[in-house]
Amino acid sequence: MAIPTTGNISKYEGITLSPLTTNFNDELLHFSVDQKYVKIPHYRLRRKILNGLYDITRIEFQENLARRRRKLIIGKSIYAGIYLRHFGHFVAECIHRLYFFAQVQEKSEYNVIFHGFEKKSRNRLDPWFYDVLDICGIPAKQVHVINEVTSFEQLVIPPQARVLGGATLQPNYATSFPVLPSPKSGTSADAVFVSRSRFYSSGTFAGERAYERYLAAQAVRILHPESQPVS
Repeated sequence: MAIPTTGNISKYEGITLSPLTTNFNDELLHFSVDQKYVKIPHYRLRRKILNGLYDITRIEFQENLARRRRKLIIGKSIYAGIYLRHFGHFVAECIHRLYFFAQVQEKSEYNVIFHGFEKKSRNRLDPWFYDVLDICGIPAKQVHVINEVTSFEQLVIPPQARVLGGATLQPNYATSFPVLPSPKSGTSADAVFVSRSRFYSSGTFAGERAYERYLAAQAVRILHPESQPVS
């Protein structure tokens, strides 16, 4: 049963969610819930539609979902959003409900829930995942990425505060979600080449590895951002 709240924040008692699946025909994110009229949108910017916002989720009501084999998470949980195993997309669009955690008083009482995929290979957690959450003030021990049917004693769903593409949906979002300062690390160099040669399907260009060898011979540091700590 949904509990009315202010500020467009929704709370659900005893709700069950399935993991995400994708349909190659529509490129949307599909999942099921066992309660009617549940809305958990994930917006992206589409300039061709009226207000520019497009919800990429499709929710199906399955009344008997909780009768399936499932995981149970006790206590209060915050729905942090979908989990995309891509550093750029994760930072750009998957952390913009975490401001709610920053605002609650008893932070230790809340689980932080990321909505993962049914296909477990899409849920593997790279080291940067916990680095980003640490900067956001989220303790790793309170984080869950769901990849199976899961029931929640209480699930809080804050509205998405920012959209991929730059649109801010919550007033004063930039000041309401402070991140923690991180110490500077690593070494410096006079010249650095930021490489994307390890991204075979996108981002690299023909001959980039040969170009790297040439630059390295000129004492240029070759940097692969995906191999560096976030801090």
